[in-house]
Amino acid sequence: TAWANDIAYTVISRVADQAGNLETLGAGNSFTYDIALPSATLTNVPNNEFYNTLPTISGGSSDTSPGQLQRVEVSIRRGSDNYYWNGALFTAVTEYFNAATSTPSWTYTTPTFTEGSSPYTLRAQAVDKAGNVSVGGGVALSSFTFDGAAPVSTVTAPTEGQMVNAPLTISGTSSDPVAGNERGVNLQEVEVTYVQGASTYYWDGSVFTTTVVSNWPDATLGVSGTTWTF
Repeated sequence: TAWANDIAYTVISRVADQAGNLETLGAGNSFTYDIALPSATLTNVPNNEFYNTLPTISGGSSDTSPGQLQRVEVSIRRGSDNYYWNGALFTAVTEYFNAATSTPSWTYTTPTFTEGSSPYTLRAQAVDKAGNVSVGGGVALSSFTFDGAAPVSTVTAPTEGQMVNAPLTISGTSSDPVAGNERGVNLQEVEVTYVQGASTYYWDGSVFTTTVVSNWPDATLGVSGTTWTF
Protein backbone atom coordinates (compact mmCIF):
# COMPACT_ATOMS: atom_id res chain seq x y z
CA THR A 1 0.00 0.00 0.00
CA ALA A 2 1.37 3.43 -0.98
CA TRP A 3 2.05 5.99 1.71
CA ALA A 4 -0.63 8.69 1.87
CA ASN A 5 0.15 12.37 2.29
CA ASP A 6 -0.79 14.05 5.58
CA ILE A 7 -1.17 10.77 7.45
CA ALA A 8 0.55 10.10 10.78
CA TYR A 9 1.89 6.54 10.86
CA THR A 10 3.12 4.60 13.89
CA VAL A 11 5.83 1.96 13.69
CA ILE A 12 6.04 -0.59 16.52
CA SER A 13 8.49 -3.46 16.66
CA ARG A 14 8.46 -6.62 18.75
CA VAL A 15 10.71 -9.64 19.06
CA ALA A 16 10.29 -13.24 20.22
CA ASP A 17 13.01 -15.57 21.46
CA GLN A 18 13.44 -19.31 20.91
CA ALA A 19 11.67 -20.07 24.17
CA GLY A 20 8.57 -18.32 22.89
CA ASN A 21 8.84 -15.25 25.05
CA LEU A 22 7.29 -12.28 23.30
CA GLU A 23 8.30 -8.74 23.93
CA THR A 24 5.77 -6.49 25.61
CA LEU A 25 4.77 -3.89 23.03
CA GLY A 26 6.12 -0.42 23.48
CA ALA A 27 4.76 2.86 22.13
CA GLY A 28 6.88 2.76 18.96
CA ASN A 29 7.71 5.75 16.85
CA SER A 30 5.29 7.94 14.92
CA PHE A 31 5.98 9.88 11.76
CA THR A 32 3.99 11.92 9.28
CA TYR A 33 4.24 11.35 5.56
CA ASP A 34 4.61 14.71 3.84
CA ILE A 35 5.02 15.25 0.12
CA ALA A 36 3.51 18.76 0.01
CA LEU A 37 5.93 21.28 -1.47
CA PRO A 38 6.77 24.53 0.35
CA SER A 39 7.13 27.85 -1.45
CA ALA A 40 9.09 31.09 -1.05
CA THR A 41 8.49 34.66 -2.16
CA LEU A 42 10.62 37.76 -2.65
CA THR A 43 8.97 40.95 -1.44
CA ASN A 44 11.50 43.78 -1.75
CA VAL A 45 13.20 43.07 -5.09
CA PRO A 46 10.76 43.31 -8.02
CA ASN A 47 12.00 41.79 -11.26
CA ASN A 48 14.02 43.96 -13.68
CA GLU A 49 14.49 46.85 -11.25
CA PHE A 50 17.56 49.10 -10.78
CA TYR A 51 19.28 49.74 -7.44
CA ASN A 52 22.14 51.84 -6.15
CA THR A 53 22.02 50.11 -2.78
CA LEU A 54 20.51 46.82 -1.67
CA PRO A 55 21.78 45.82 1.80
CA THR A 56 19.20 43.09 2.39
CA ILE A 57 16.66 41.04 0.52
CA SER A 58 13.52 39.74 2.17
CA GLY A 59 10.44 37.67 1.55
CA GLY A 60 8.02 35.13 2.89
CA SER A 61 7.49 31.38 2.83
CA SER A 62 4.69 28.90 3.36
CA ASP A 63 3.95 25.18 3.38
CA THR A 64 0.81 23.12 2.94
CA SER A 65 -0.35 20.82 5.74
CA PRO A 66 1.20 18.69 7.08
CA GLY A 67 4.39 20.43 6.05
CA GLN A 68 6.49 22.35 8.55
CA LEU A 69 8.96 24.92 7.27
CA GLN A 70 12.61 24.33 8.04
CA ARG A 71 14.43 27.16 6.30
CA VAL A 72 14.63 29.45 3.27
CA GLU A 73 17.71 29.44 1.05
CA VAL A 74 18.88 32.15 -1.35
CA SER A 75 21.16 31.95 -4.38
CA ILE A 76 22.72 35.02 -6.03
CA ARG A 77 24.24 34.80 -9.51
CA ARG A 78 26.47 37.52 -10.94
CA GLY A 79 25.67 38.14 -14.58
CA SER A 80 29.12 39.26 -15.72
CA ASP A 81 30.64 35.79 -15.24
CA ASN A 82 27.71 33.61 -14.03
CA TYR A 83 29.43 32.85 -10.73
CA TYR A 84 27.33 32.30 -7.61
CA TRP A 85 27.78 33.81 -4.17
CA ASN A 86 29.06 31.11 -1.77
CA GLY A 87 28.58 33.17 1.38
CA ALA A 88 32.03 34.75 1.11
CA LEU A 89 32.91 35.23 -2.56
CA PHE A 90 31.41 35.01 -6.05
CA THR A 91 33.35 31.86 -6.92
CA ALA A 92 30.83 29.00 -7.02
CA VAL A 93 30.44 27.64 -10.57
CA THR A 94 27.18 25.81 -9.76
CA GLU A 95 24.16 27.22 -7.99
CA TYR A 96 24.88 27.74 -4.31
CA PHE A 97 22.14 28.34 -1.75
CA ASN A 98 22.78 30.34 1.42
CA ALA A 99 20.50 30.04 4.45
CA ALA A 100 18.32 33.07 5.16
CA THR A 101 17.07 34.05 8.62
CA SER A 102 13.98 32.36 10.09
CA THR A 103 10.61 31.47 8.58
CA PRO A 104 7.99 32.25 7.45
CA SER A 105 9.27 35.81 7.02
CA TRP A 106 12.95 35.89 6.14
CA THR A 107 15.83 38.24 5.32
CA TYR A 108 19.28 37.79 3.87
CA THR A 109 22.20 40.22 4.09
CA THR A 110 23.54 40.69 0.59
CA PRO A 111 27.17 40.85 -0.58
CA THR A 112 28.67 43.99 -2.09
CA PHE A 113 27.33 44.51 -5.59
CA THR A 114 29.41 46.30 -8.24
CA GLU A 115 28.77 48.23 -11.44
CA GLY A 116 29.46 46.35 -14.64
CA SER A 117 28.55 42.98 -13.11
CA SER A 118 24.81 43.05 -13.72
CA PRO A 119 22.33 41.63 -14.07
CA TYR A 120 22.25 39.86 -10.72
CA THR A 121 19.77 37.02 -10.40
CA LEU A 122 18.18 36.02 -7.10
CA ARG A 123 16.44 32.73 -6.37
CA ALA A 124 14.77 31.89 -3.07
CA GLN A 125 13.53 28.42 -2.21
CA ALA A 126 11.93 26.96 0.91
CA VAL A 127 12.83 23.63 2.51
CA ASP A 128 10.52 21.85 4.95
CA LYS A 129 11.29 19.40 7.75
CA ALA A 130 10.56 16.43 5.51
CA GLY A 131 13.20 17.60 3.05
CA ASN A 132 10.77 18.82 0.38
CA VAL A 133 12.15 21.73 -1.64
CA SER A 134 10.30 24.38 -3.61
CA VAL A 135 9.96 23.76 -7.33
CA GLY A 136 8.38 25.64 -10.22
CA GLY A 137 6.17 28.49 -9.09
CA GLY A 138 7.18 27.88 -5.48
CA VAL A 139 10.66 29.27 -6.23
CA ALA A 140 10.96 33.07 -6.11
CA LEU A 141 13.00 34.53 -8.98
CA SER A 142 14.12 38.08 -9.64
CA SER A 143 16.83 39.83 -11.67
CA PHE A 144 18.07 43.36 -11.09
CA THR A 145 20.71 45.81 -12.26
CA PHE A 146 23.08 47.44 -9.80
CA ASP A 147 24.13 51.00 -10.68
CA GLY A 148 25.98 52.89 -8.00
CA ALA A 149 27.55 55.47 -10.31
CA ALA A 150 26.00 58.94 -10.25
CA PRO A 151 24.84 60.40 -13.57
CA VAL A 152 26.34 63.64 -14.91
CA SER A 153 24.70 66.72 -16.37
CA THR A 154 25.96 69.96 -17.90
CA VAL A 155 24.38 73.29 -18.82
CA THR A 156 25.11 74.21 -22.43
CA ALA A 157 22.81 77.24 -22.72
CA PRO A 158 23.27 79.81 -21.44
CA THR A 159 27.03 79.67 -21.48
CA GLU A 160 29.02 80.94 -18.49
CA GLY A 161 28.99 84.74 -18.38
CA GLN A 162 26.62 85.11 -21.33
CA MET A 163 24.61 88.31 -21.66
CA VAL A 164 21.05 87.93 -22.98
CA ASN A 165 18.36 90.47 -23.89
CA ALA A 166 15.37 88.12 -24.19
CA PRO A 167 13.96 85.05 -22.43
CA LEU A 168 15.77 81.92 -23.49
CA THR A 169 15.39 78.18 -23.30
CA ILE A 170 17.84 76.69 -20.84
CA SER A 171 19.33 73.45 -22.14
CA GLY A 172 22.04 70.94 -21.50
CA THR A 173 23.23 67.37 -21.67
CA SER A 174 23.02 64.40 -19.33
CA SER A 175 24.57 60.96 -19.18
CA ASP A 176 24.92 57.90 -16.99
CA PRO A 177 28.56 56.82 -17.09
CA VAL A 178 28.57 53.06 -16.58
CA ALA A 179 28.26 51.74 -20.12
CA GLY A 180 26.15 48.63 -20.46
CA ASN A 181 24.97 48.78 -16.87
CA GLU A 182 23.11 52.05 -16.48
CA ARG A 183 19.43 52.65 -16.27
CA GLY A 184 19.95 55.77 -18.35
CA VAL A 185 18.93 59.17 -17.15
CA ASN A 186 15.52 58.95 -15.53
CA LEU A 187 15.02 62.46 -14.17
CA GLN A 188 16.61 65.81 -14.93
CA GLU A 189 16.08 68.71 -12.53
CA VAL A 190 17.19 72.34 -12.75
CA GLU A 191 17.75 74.97 -10.10
CA VAL A 192 17.56 78.64 -11.14
CA THR A 193 18.50 81.29 -8.58
CA TYR A 194 19.46 84.92 -8.32
CA VAL A 195 20.69 87.11 -5.47
CA GLN A 196 19.21 90.50 -4.71
CA GLY A 197 20.53 92.33 -1.72
CA ALA A 198 20.79 89.89 1.16
CA SER A 199 18.20 87.50 -0.29
CA THR A 200 18.52 84.52 -2.60
CA TYR A 201 15.54 83.79 -4.84
CA TYR A 202 14.70 80.30 -6.13
CA TRP A 203 12.51 79.36 -9.09
CA ASP A 204 9.87 76.87 -7.90
CA GLY A 205 8.43 76.16 -11.34
CA SER A 206 5.99 79.08 -11.24
CA VAL A 207 7.55 82.04 -9.43
CA PHE A 208 10.78 83.08 -7.75
CA THR A 209 10.61 82.70 -3.98
CA THR A 210 12.99 83.21 -1.10
CA THR A 211 11.94 79.83 0.27
CA VAL A 212 14.55 77.20 -0.52
CA VAL A 213 13.10 74.78 -3.08
CA SER A 214 13.93 71.26 -1.92
CA ASN A 215 12.32 69.58 -4.94
CA TRP A 216 13.83 71.17 -7.99
CA PRO A 217 11.60 71.75 -11.03
CA ASP A 218 11.82 69.06 -13.70
CA ALA A 219 13.40 69.69 -17.07
CA THR A 220 12.17 68.03 -20.26
CA LEU A 221 14.36 65.15 -21.40
CA GLY A 222 15.08 64.59 -25.07
CA VAL A 223 14.06 61.33 -26.71
CA SER A 224 17.50 59.80 -26.21
CA GLY A 225 17.72 60.96 -22.59
CA THR A 226 21.06 62.63 -23.30
CA THR A 227 19.74 66.19 -23.76
CA TRP A 228 17.31 68.35 -21.81
CA THR A 229 15.53 71.68 -22.00
CA PHE A 230 13.93 73.92 -19.40
